[in-house]
Amino acid sequence: MIKQALPVILALGSLYALLGAGVVIVYRTSRILNFAVGELGIVSGYLFVMVAAATGSRLIIPSLIVFFVSCGIGLLIYILLMRPILGRPPFVGILMTVALGVLLQSVIVLVWGGRFEIVDLGGGGSVSPGGGWVISLADLRTFFGSTVTFVVIYILYETSRLGVRMRAVAENVTLAAQRGVNIDRMVAAAWMVALVAASVGGTLFGSRAILGVASAVVGIKGLTAALIGGLDSLKGAAIGGFVVAGAEYMTAQVSAQYTDLMPVVLLLLVLLVRPWGMFGTPEEVRRV
Repeated sequence: MIKQALPVILALGSLYALLGAGVVIVYRTSRILNFAVGELGIVSGYLFVMVAAATGSRLIIPSLIVFFVSCGIGLLIYILLMRPILGRPPFVGILMTVALGVLLQSVIVLVWGGRFEIVDLGGGGSVSPGGGWVISLADLRTFFGSTVTFVVIYILYETSRLGVRMRAVAENVTLAAQRGVNIDRMVAAAWMVALVAASVGGTLFGSRAILGVASAVVGIKGLTAALIGGLDSLKGAAIGGFVVAGAEYMTAQVSAQYTDLMPVVLLLLVLLVRPWGMFGTPEEVRRV
């Protein structure tokens, strides 16, 4: 059973961790909890399919175009929707992202007719490394793609000059501004990074499952991973992603109809014991 479960849990866990990382970075920098992460990822997956069909390229050209478009969308979301509500009560930002999610679902219906799509990254089938292990290439691709993207974001956030400034804004906005940090640019950069994470996650999700309006539920898994791990911890988002994936897989072995419910139940149990998440700080509870 482990040989069947582990590849799937690693693939899904890394995907949820990546989506959760985008949630964490936006929340830490702007104190806005992004409920539209799933819709943003699925729209990016649709865009990838459209660009691939238009260019005849399967990977490189669509990836580059979706990357730059995602950065642009992140910047526009911040300028048009999020900057006007900075400093407002947290529920205002939550309602704004919920409205954004509804808008994006409408875009899927209007632009793509709500039809189902699959992201073709090539290389179907599976590999057998030996010892009775059989790993699907979709799981392998999802794990490595999500993990590499997560690691790049983590290194960027923890070690780069941009990341240091973003963390300074997250710790103390007033002090960061007094030290010459451009708050506006840092929050905009956080949304751009989050959109890249969502676009990679949505594209990889579409390569192993079907894209559709209902597929946006994958964002709830990423949001749950971030909440379980702690809204101010990238490490927590990573661990939370694998916790959610493990709970989801084990539940599916008993009854597939409860797979979407179990991560939420697990979230409630964790929050009852540690309201700030496994690796979050107690101060974050008061800020939420």
